Amino acid sequence: MQRERFEATEIAWLAGVFEGEGSFRSNKNTVNGKLYYYPQMTVRMTDEDIIAKMAAMFGVKYHQFENGHRVDGTPGLPIYVTSIQGKRAVAFMKAVLPYMGIRRSLKINEILLEYSNRLPA
Repeated sequence: MQRERFEATEIAWLAGVFEGEGSFRSNKNTVNGKLYYYPQMTVRMTDEDIIAKMAAMFGVKYHQFENGHRVDGTPGLPIYVTSIQGKRAVAFMKAVLPYMGIRRSLKINEILLEYSNRLPA
């Protein structure tokens, strides 16, 4: 179950993780001629405990995505991933925005603008 409220320190912690390991994107899909937008926040890393904590905060599951590969070609550590999308992602993007660096702030603002200008459902 997704939590309704988060403390400022939790939002700042999430922002820090996303600043280092996360990504923000806007997925688009057309169904029966209608365009849908799905803002998405995803984080991938080898620290399962951090991914598990984030997934619990988001009220979603996480999974092992793949094993990493080192420069020399030998297998690396398992990579874990969790993500949220839609209205929940929009809410988290707005919450973490004040804590983000320039590049990710620009991306979040681009996604939020696109989402706010979407065609009515």
